Amino acid sequence: MPLIARMLVGETEEPVQISHYEGVSSYCEKAVPASVSRLPDRETDIEEGETEMVQAVYYTEQEDYCFRVLVTDRSIRLYHQREFGWYELPMPEENGLLQAGQGGANKRVQEVLEQLQRPRPVSLNRISVEGLGNEEKAAKILEALRQYEEYRRRDREWDAGSGAGGIFEKEGSFLTESYCILRFGPEKKKERMLYCGIDPYAFRAEDHNWDFEASYQFRRKELSRKIKEKHQILGNFGWGDAIEPKESFEPSPFAIGESGTYYNFDVFRMHRSDNLASLLSKMFDLSKVTEVETYRGCLSFSRLGKRLEYCFGEEDMRRSMYSPGITTVDVFVRFTRAGWMTEFARWANGILACPQSLCRPLFVMEQGRGNIFSLSLYERGISHGGDTSCQGGELIGDSLPLIWKRWEMNVSVFSLMEELRDTVIWYMEHGRHGGRLKSCLNVDAVCHLRRDEADGAPVEWEIYSNENEILEN
Repeated sequence: MPLIARMLVGETEEPVQISHYEGVSSYCEKAVPASVSRLPDRETDIEEGETEMVQAVYYTEQEDYCFRVLVTDRSIRLYHQREFGWYELPMPEENGLLQAGQGGANKRVQEVLEQLQRPRPVSLNRISVEGLGNEEKAAKILEALRQYEEYRRRDREWDAGSGAGGIFEKEGSFLTESYCILRFGPEKKKERMLYCGIDPYAFRAEDHNWDFEASYQFRRKELSRKIKEKHQILGNFGWGDAIEPKESFEPSPFAIGESGTYYNFDVFRMHRSDNLASLLSKMFDLSKVTEVETYRGCLSFSRLGKRLEYCFGEEDMRRSMYSPGITTVDVFVRFTRAGWMTEFARWANGILACPQSLCRPLFVMEQGRGNIFSLSLYERGISHGGDTSCQGGELIGDSLPLIWKRWEMNVSVFSLMEELRDTVIWYMEHGRHGGRLKSCLNVDAVCHLRRDEADGAPVEWEIYSNENEILEN
């Protein structure tokens, strides 16, 4: 039984060992073996005046996390250990919902725990930078970021390089969202993730931590105010917390001027450089960096520790984004904005390649349990006018709905609709079939909330209108 679990429950007798797990997947060279242990029955107070009989308590741990499943006569609940106690998580639903009293429930709980393994990241490339100057190291870091981007875009579904408006083409048009791992010192024991996100692909600072958003917006305004030529803010570099929970992402925006000069303002001073490698060497202390490594995994936010991770790959991301229920991957991570945009482009390409005519397409979001939303595309009949109920509308294509999962976030439907609008407009400019949407009279969206949310009325949103221009012509 895990030592952490024994300490928490105060168990002194050696419990029965249920099973061991060792797994391999396309993004897992070899998972660390994890033990699944069971404690004897006992009672636990759930609410004042009520008790539940605990039928089994299961634990499993791997590296830096520990899960607990509490099986009672009324419920089955999954928990993750944090610094100040246990935090409840939704149970994975890939094999159906687990309910108390089901036949074989305990065996299924063990199977779920055995599947809750974070895969080891698979290396893409490793570069030694020992003995190089800081600017030379920065050039190698940009090379690593480029290698990851080329790997990620090997089956590109959109014109990603145009996101920076063309003026970034000299050195950085290859970037959308990328990362690499920097290792420090001769022993290379300390490591940190360096993140690079280019607008509009970069995730919002608030997606990682609400405390960063105000600071990041202040930095952007100050950077723009201090540049004395026409310029464009391109995105940001920052530390992504790769190992230690106390290390955090610190987004630092950078810009390029008409003259080709790169700019960064770090609150105390302005950095100027004529190339991106030189600017990067001024933004970060690279003097002790000895190695740069890239991995194959997609960038994601850890749901367990709020850090950036790179353990799960594209197959895992797609399984999450087309599964209406919670998957094992969803317990661990939430994928970034760039991952969502990538899959939206692939999903939209499949739908818009069909020969069905488009006049007034309507993106329909349906809220399921929790903050889980499914997205489909309909053609709204002209005879329905402003009716956004989709009754009588025609579903476009035969693709599965695309799933948005925000179950652990107190997110408003309006911020989701804004994100959908921005993504659709981006696809209209850069997507393979974006021209089909631009030629339509209107492109709208509607979100149908659960009946227990607000008044249950659908939220409507105009994304794009071309009606006046078409009528004038």
